Amino acid sequence: IARALNISTSTVSYALNGGPRTVPEGVKARVLATAADLGYRPNRLAKSMVTGKTSTFGIVPPGTSILAAASPYFQIVLNGILSAADEVDHDVLIFTGFRDGNEDRFIDNVLDGRVDGLIFLAPPKGTQIFAHPELTKVPHVMTNCWLDCPVPAINCDNESGIRDALKYLVELGHRDIGMLYGKLDLDDGIQRHAAFMEFMKNAQLPIRAEWIKDGDFTPAGGYTAAYSLLTQDRIPTADMGSNDAMAVGFVRAAAELKISIPDQVSVVG
Repeated sequence: IARALNISTSTVSYALNGGPRTVPEGVKARVLATAADLGYRPNRLAKSMVTGKTSTFGIVPPGTSILAAASPYFQIVLNGILSAADEVDHDVLIFTGFRDGNEDRFIDNVLDGRVDGLIFLAPPKGTQIFAHPELTKVPHVMTNCWLDCPVPAINCDNESGIRDALKYLVELGHRDIGMLYGKLDLDDGIQRHAAFMEFMKNAQLPIRAEWIKDGDFTPAGGYTAAYSLLTQDRIPTADMGSNDAMAVGFVRAAAELKISIPDQVSVVG
C-alpha cells in the first residue's frame, strides 16, 4: 500500500489502525481504498510481534476430560467470557495441557506469546501452578478459588445459594430432604456441603447419612448417587443437588425408576 501511494509505511499503519498519530482524511481515504483494491487484511501475528500484544485471552479449564468441557458450569462461564471478549475485540484460546506435575511445560506454553492473560476456571485446591515464579510474567485470575487463594478471583456465594434453595423446599412443605454433594477437594463442594448441614441443623430437620450422597459434581455422578438414594426402603421427599449437573443426573435416575418428579420427590440444583 505504501509503495502504491508513495507514502511511508508508518502513515499507512496510522491510517489503518486509527492512530496513534493523526492522518489527514484525504490520505486516510486513499489508504483504505487502496487496501480494499489490494485485498489487504491485517496480520494479527505480525502486529503482535511489533506491539507485544495478541488481543487473546487464555482459558485454563478445570480438566482436560470430555466431562469437564461438557459440564454446564464450564459452558456457562465460557459463554460469559466469550461474550465479554467479543465486546473488547479479543479472541479466546483454550489450553488443554495443564495438569499438576507438568507446571514447567505448561508455563512454557503460556509464555510463548500467544496470550495477554489467563483465566483459570475452578482449579483444584492446592494446585502448585500459582507458586511457579514464571507465572507472574502474565496477568492471571481465577474463578471459584479456595478461601486463601493467592491470586485475584471471582467466586459465587455458596452459602446463600444453598440456603435459598433449601428454604424454597421447606416452603413447599418438605421436611425429609437429601443431598447430592460435589467434590470435597474444591471449596465450592466443601462450602455447599457445610451450608446444607448447617441449614438442616438450624431448621431442626432430620439429617440422615444415607440420604447424603457424593455426586462428584457431574451428571454421571449425580445419576449413580441418586440411583442409590432412590432405591432405599425410605427415600426423602426432596433432594438438594449442589449443582445443576447432579440434579440432571437425579432426574434421569428417577425417570428410570418410574419415580415421578415432583409428585413423589422434588429436586433442586
